[in-house]
Amino acid sequence: VVSACMRNLYKVEGSPEWHEPTNIYSVIIADPSERKSANIVLVKKPIDEFVKEYNAAHKVEFEMSKATKQRLENKKNSLLSTSKKKGADDFNDELRGVVEQLVNFEEKKPLKVYVDDTTPEKLVETLAGNNNAISIISSEGGIFDVLSGAYSSKVNIDVFLKAYSGENISVDRIMRTSLSVEDACLTILLSVQPVVIGDLMKNKRFRHRGLTARFLYTHPRTLVGERKLNTRPIAP
Repeated sequence: VVSACMRNLYKVEGSPEWHEPTNIYSVIIADPSERKSANIVLVKKPIDEFVKEYNAAHKVEFEMSKATKQRLENKKNSLLSTSKKKGADDFNDELRGVVEQLVNFEEKKPLKVYVDDTTPEKLVETLAGNNNAISIISSEGGIFDVLSGAYSSKVNIDVFLKAYSGENISVDRIMRTSLSVEDACLTILLSVQPVVIGDLMKNKRFRHRGLTARFLYTHPRTLVGERKLNTRPIAP
């Protein structure tokens, strides 16, 4: 699901006019000492290893891409500066060529598959700079605290509502760069304590706007006191 979501490769067709993205919002509910963190770490391990190896293998490529973009930016600024000094239009053709290269240039960036702790504003920025897709994977429910207004009285949950359905997101703010995300794709996997879900369900705004309804909830049977110590390891 993460791989498919990251590239927006697949959608489910319920009927010719009904399509759904493959991303899922999921929450595992468990009490303390249920090994929530240990299981999330285990799930993330192959992802972390792949991302680390991929970014290390393409490090030079990323730096060259960044340097190429910077060179184009410098050339554009130089042409603008020269044209102002001389007050001539002779540079328009050359400037247009550089601007076209910049507009069509796709900077190669390090692979990012998921984030742990984020805010709605930062999440839109991350989506816009990460091929319109990202995942939130965390062994805590801190993101719900953020959405509930623990750090700000004005919290915008639109990104979570729209990314679930694969909608376009456009953000324009005064004194900030405009952001545009096409076919937003967000996958969420959280493991939280029951008290976190209790507080979440009490939030009428979340319920009426459909945020809580977008999650799949699972409450596994407790294994505390019943775990087997001698178990077969997971095959490589």
